[in-house]
Amino acid sequence: MGPETFPEGINPLTGLPVENPDNLLLPPALVSITNFPISARPQAGLSFSPWVFELYITEGMTRLLALFYGDFPATSLPGNGTVEEPSSVGPIRSGRISYESLRKQYSGFLVMASASQGVVENLSDYANIFGSDSDSINSVFG
Repeated sequence: MGPETFPEGINPLTGLPVENPDNLLLPPALVSITNFPISARPQAGLSFSPWVFELYITEGMTRLLALFYGDFPATSLPGNGTVEEPSSVGPIRSGRISYESLRKQYSGFLVMASASQGVVENLSDYANIFGSDSDSINSVFG
């Protein structure tokens, strides 16, 4: 199995079957998730991402870029007889230029909570989402 071809319904990032094979027709979502300040932890939804990248952003801080592909994050795991419900992912934070190379590599799209003008000019295929509390930079969840 792999690396060029996989049986129908198998996630090429994990080698595991997905609940809904049609989800593999969708592009992967790469979600910018905070790793600083420490008060933003624990983050939500990272365990549902096949791959999580940690990237240096500045001044000793890092940001996480979680790649979601195949099954959607859920509060209950498939196959255990319970009803699956969507789970939150976040806190989602701003975009970074370093995300663009990973987005291209996986032919995906970025999900972020905005970005500076200089960064946005260097990104493509992205979606901005906004939080519910304008006083908290860590209020954005998807």
